[in-house]
Amino acid sequence: MPPECVSQPGDSKRGNSLCAASERWVRWGSIVTHRPWTALLVAGIPLLILAFQARKISPGVPDHDSLPAAAESVQALHTLQSMGRSGIVQSLRVVLELPPQYPLLSPAGWLAVNRFTKRFQSDPRAEEVLSLPTLTECPTLRMLSTICPSQSARAFFAAMAKLP
Repeated sequence: MPPECVSQPGDSKRGNSLCAASERWVRWGSIVTHRPWTALLVAGIPLLILAFQARKISPGVPDHDSLPAAAESVQALHTLQSMGRSGIVQSLRVVLELPPQYPLLSPAGWLAVNRFTKRFQSDPRAEEVLSLPTLTECPTLRMLSTICPSQSARAFFAAMAKLP
């Protein structure tokens, strides 16, 4: 027991809440140390009841339709499955390095990037292929080239539109 909680005759420190809490722990400790098997049973039985529930845990992949059917996310998943789009979406970035004598905006460089893009677009596994040639075919980009305030940006868009 802390020395400040030990009362001397005529001392009124016993009413202190810190001392009262300390006395409760001392009493609890003496009960546990005098009857350890009783304390072990009182604390151990509820713990065993809770641990007994672990028998029902089955690790592994859940059943096919183990999710609640009313949830919106489950309905969306079933819709994607019916559309054939339930697989994992992956993005793949491919960098084409052109020789120094054929920069991107040269006719030969632009044609090489265009052929490279069309080759990837013909692959049935690819949903979408983005490159500068596909972006110049976009009507929104053409519209941006007309309203763009920067002269160099307008010249860039115009140069891209002229390439094959």
